[in-house]
Amino acid sequence: MTQILNQPTAANTTQIRLTFLRWLAIYPTITLVLTLIGPFVFGKLPTFEVALIATLMVVPTVHYLLMPLFRTLFRNWVTVPALKGKPNHRMAFALWLGTYPTITVLLYLLLPVLFGHVALPVLTLIITLIAVPTISLLIMPRLVKGMRSWIFRQ
Repeated sequence: MTQILNQPTAANTTQIRLTFLRWLAIYPTITLVLTLIGPFVFGKLPTFEVALIATLMVVPTVHYLLMPLFRTLFRNWVTVPALKGKPNHRMAFALWLGTYPTITVLLYLLLPVLFGHVALPVLTLIITLIAVPTISLLIMPRLVKGMRSWIFRQ
């Protein structure tokens, strides 16, 4: 156990790099989405609906557009997993399934405290710095393990 904490393994380094790339894709995307839809939804819709709208816009954008772009741009730094066909679409659904409840909970916890007190980019920075590692390192590995037979079924 001490060795794991003191010396990062290649797998740990890869996971940290992938988590950073996901954050790099998600933070500006969610900031842009909330900037565009915020005036129409904040204070007008319940938090769970705001989270639903935001995650339905952000997850596909990141999964289908930005991560494939990052796969090319950062190919010498980290290998970004690639899926084709139905498994790719099922993985996108699994990502949304892990993301939506996490974002909803964070919004319920943080919006009352921070909304109106910090700028939107700061709010999304705080949310993504909590959500992305939580989803990437804790939620998705367990979710994919449980959904593996469905995700990778041809």
